[in-house]
Amino acid sequence: MTHKRHIALIVVGLLLVPLITQAQSAREQLNQLVQQLQSRPDDNGLRERIIKLAIAINPPPAIPENARKSFIEGSTIAKAATDASGEAIAIASFEEALNIAPWWGDAYYNLAAAQELAGKLDNAEASLKLYILTGPNDKDSRDAQDHVYALAGKKKLAAQARATEAESASSAAASARAEEQAKRDYQQKLGFLEGPWNATTTFPSGTVQKYPVVVTVAGKDVRINNAKVDFELLRGIIAGDDYSSIQWITHTISGSLPDCPVNVTIDKSIPEITFNSGGVDQTTNTCVRNAGADTKLTR
Repeated sequence: MTHKRHIALIVVGLLLVPLITQAQSAREQLNQLVQQLQSRPDDNGLRERIIKLAIAINPPPAIPENARKSFIEGSTIAKAATDASGEAIAIASFEEALNIAPWWGDAYYNLAAAQELAGKLDNAEASLKLYILTGPNDKDSRDAQDHVYALAGKKKLAAQARATEAESASSAAASARAEEQAKRDYQQKLGFLEGPWNATTTFPSGTVQKYPVVVTVAGKDVRINNAKVDFELLRGIIAGDDYSSIQWITHTISGSLPDCPVNVTIDKSIPEITFNSGGVDQTTNTCVRNAGADTKLTR
């Protein structure tokens, strides 16, 4: 009888040896994969391999103390966080825990919650899927999967918001470009006239007078005024949309004399404005072109 008992014990021992060896081999493989994860923390495929291997080990691998420390820190920070920057600190702590114990379901769940609050919806979805892979009970697994679906809805809303924001930004940029182009067009057509000029007037007597003038454009009205004295040299009406359409008339001191049209030459390339103010034949009260002083405006 004793002999048979010894034989039975030996048989049981022989049967247990492969199981023990297999368990040791699985744990060694788990440790090796965890070591690989240290240099590839974003490799979720590797994490999935680790989780599947860990849940097959009996008894399950223990949670290292330093992983638990990081997990508790992350949980504490997540509860106190009031904005995305606070959640980012919690996320870093949970990630530290999961780099040490990448099979830990609770850490993946808490990581997903912090990532969601920080607006990292894609990351939260990936973390929840890893949590489900760790094998929670049926209710927790169902709740987690439903939350994955909820995250998908949130991502659609976020994508729509980004599209709307991008459209608004594009529209604003297009409006700004159009406004800038309108300013450039105006500058090319009329804006270059505005501002100070240096005037040189040569009278029929040969006298030359130099003085500053200012050109102003207001609506369809253009004025050339002596900057030193309150005297209007020319007035123009913009008939079209650029300087070539301006209809110029000379200033008359007396309201009884007619406003006389003046030929004005504008050369943008120099730039230069030249004109002869003409005159009025007071006998006939009519305008006489090119009978007055020659004036040149330069900058």
